[in-house]
Amino acid sequence: MTPLEAKVVETLYAGGHQPNSKMCVMEAAAYVAGEKWSDHPSCVSPLLGAFLRSWNDAILDDKARTDLLAPLIPLVLGTTKAGDNERSRLAWEWLCREFVPAWLDLVPSLQGHARTLRDCPIEDILPKLLEAKKDSYAAGAAAGDAAWAAAWAAARAAAGAAAGAAVRDALKPMTAKLQASVVELVKRMAAVEERTYQIKRPLRINGYMLAVERERDGK
Repeated sequence: MTPLEAKVVETLYAGGHQPNSKMCVMEAAAYVAGEKWSDHPSCVSPLLGAFLRSWNDAILDDKARTDLLAPLIPLVLGTTKAGDNERSRLAWEWLCREFVPAWLDLVPSLQGHARTLRDCPIEDILPKLLEAKKDSYAAGAAAGDAAWAAAWAAARAAAGAAAGAAVRDALKPMTAKLQASVVELVKRMAAVEERTYQIKRPLRINGYMLAVERERDGK
């Protein structure tokens, strides 16, 4: 049998696209799985699909998006909604313990809340989260703190999507740290269930090769 020639794309793009044009991360997943063109592939759990579509579109830099997301595609193939309750728990814990504290740490008066959220038992964390939210708005209104305003502008836009260029530059170290933590979160979410997958159509994404393989256990 003659091996299939790999389709080559240089970039994973934001948004949805027409068949055989640009690809986002979930359109690439559908392609390699042999599914019809879609950014909602059946080979990826609904929760992971929604999570990765949102993150795909939130990353403004094409190279960063491609470098971060391309290696995750084979990890999420074969995931199902059966594991989504556990994935929701992991995402909630990440939000409370890593994402929110990272922005609170930018404002000295709120760093105590960041420490509390990192250390609090997860079953008791919601009141602490609401308390941090209340104090954060009070701090912003009272002080007009530029770092605070920049941090939450970026946070509301998924770590930078709606922030200006100057704000994004100032927040690059924090954004990079959070992006690395999201990669690890996706890996944990993908691993919550045994899965099988098969790459049916080869795809090379900026040098990262997704080759045709036999069906296998993904753990």
